[in-house]
Amino acid sequence: MSKKNNALFNFGKTYTVPLAKEDEDKSKNIIQWGKDNLYPQWVNYIFYQCAVHQGIIQGKVFYTISAGLKETATNRDVINLVKPVLHGIDLNLELADCYYVKCRLSPDRTRIEKVQHVPYEWVRVTCDGNFRVSQDWTDSKVEIWDYPSYENKEEDDLTFLFQFKVEPMQQLVEFDKKDVTYNYYPVLPYSGAVKSILSDIEITNYTLSEVVNNFSLGTLLQLNNGEPKTVADREDLEDRILETATGSDNAGGVFITFGDGKDTEPTVVHLNGNQLHERYVTLSEDVRTNILRGHSVNSGELFGFDKGGNFNADTLDFAYWMFYETYIKVRQSQLLKFVNFVAKFNGVSEQMEFNKVEIPKIGQAEPTAQPQATFSKDDATMRVLAEFATRGVSKDSIEILAKESYNDSEPFKEVFAPALDEKGLQVLNLIANGESFDAIAKATGINPMELSKIFNQLKQGEHIDNDYKITRTGKLAVIRSDVKRMKIMYSYEVKPGYEEGANGERGEIISTTRDFCRELITLNRLYTREEIDQISAIIGTDVWRYRGGWYHNPNTNKNEPSCRHEWSQNLTFI
Repeated sequence: MSKKNNALFNFGKTYTVPLAKEDEDKSKNIIQWGKDNLYPQWVNYIFYQCAVHQGIIQGKVFYTISAGLKETATNRDVINLVKPVLHGIDLNLELADCYYVKCRLSPDRTRIEKVQHVPYEWVRVTCDGNFRVSQDWTDSKVEIWDYPSYENKEEDDLTFLFQFKVEPMQQLVEFDKKDVTYNYYPVLPYSGAVKSILSDIEITNYTLSEVVNNFSLGTLLQLNNGEPKTVADREDLEDRILETATGSDNAGGVFITFGDGKDTEPTVVHLNGNQLHERYVTLSEDVRTNILRGHSVNSGELFGFDKGGNFNADTLDFAYWMFYETYIKVRQSQLLKFVNFVAKFNGVSEQMEFNKVEIPKIGQAEPTAQPQATFSKDDATMRVLAEFATRGVSKDSIEILAKESYNDSEPFKEVFAPALDEKGLQVLNLIANGESFDAIAKATGINPMELSKIFNQLKQGEHIDNDYKITRTGKLAVIRSDVKRMKIMYSYEVKPGYEEGANGERGEIISTTRDFCRELITLNRLYTREEIDQISAIIGTDVWRYRGGWYHNPNTNKNEPSCRHEWSQNLTFI
């Protein structure tokens, strides 16, 4: 060792995400998927290693197929044929935006008599659009099977491979190189969350290693017998130390210094005490939020996350409705490409459909359109009004983005703005939190020029105004990505189209308005569904139905079984 003093080196490990390169391997007559042809196997690896990622994918499969296909007298045989493969192909669809099914025809080639799911990681495509299948691409001794696509099969072929894949846009394989994808294979549907998934794996490894190693954290290692003579000696020593002392599996980083000491024993100084794990906890929360967003999940509650949020029954119902409409229906249609292909081939003309998974209702009373009883201002009515007076919040204290008549099946279906990309949503969320341009640039790591472009795009899309404040459209976009930012609340209102009463009077309250309606409207309050259900339980009457009675509609000259008023639902931003 030489006698140079205090040469300081700061080392850390890096992780390179495997690239989904598509190169032709002429020796195997395939298009490789990934540099080493094992990209799908790596995708499966991160699925099994990240609990959050795995839970989301399995939850998506549940919401997509667990209610089964709608059965009729004519499609029962088709359902029995395809049902065994649905879970496998849906899991592959969620993992990699593709699935493969081996189909075997009857001897007379008039029907598909057998189907078998082929795991996507076994399949490689050929230049001519056919397929080669191996259970282990790392072992040259394992047999490779060849299958044609349905389009390419010969007349005497009894077996072919059905493929579905989401067609991706062409993209750069690496940002700074002129190497593009050729779209033989799909892009991961959660590609924007891959680094967050990897981070979550490392955070989990770190936590385990901390426990195993008695919470030994960041360390300064001073080697006191001088610096190594050559760069190669120094690098070899550093590599051997870092291999055993750093990374999430050996929690804590190591700073290595070389110098002359009073003795040759190394000096070890712990730098961070027990504070590093707190930063990991904060990082873990951000990482898991990014994983949810990368998976197009607007509510972690649907997958068992965010238990401590601002959720109520309405929020959960709304989150599921939106997730079903914007995501699950799309996935079901992609699975039905195969199901309807088999049905049509086997002579079933009807279009197959999935049943919808219904999530449990959480202690709520359902409104009903049954005729309403007429109530006078008696003790029961006074008791109901007294309960309403002690609950809810003033309408004037809450920002209402949208209002409509109560609609439990498809709430606020028409009011949502188109989805923004991941960066746009990230920036818009920070704007909604009141962050400045500089604070957003620092928090996101987006360079100022690119961030200015995002701000301009948000302005052009009317997500922010000229003062760069979030607008109603912007808030709706934020809610679409994160339903924790919204709450559905209820108010007692005049029905749309009933603003004008008898004798041409207009307004929520007119001379013929009954006392119950008059006083409840005068309270001018918003209530959660839970609050209204609580009042129902206390009174022993369904207060969703407790309102004014028969009403003579002057526009139609007909009597109607309820008054001019109803419960309305309000979309609020929090």
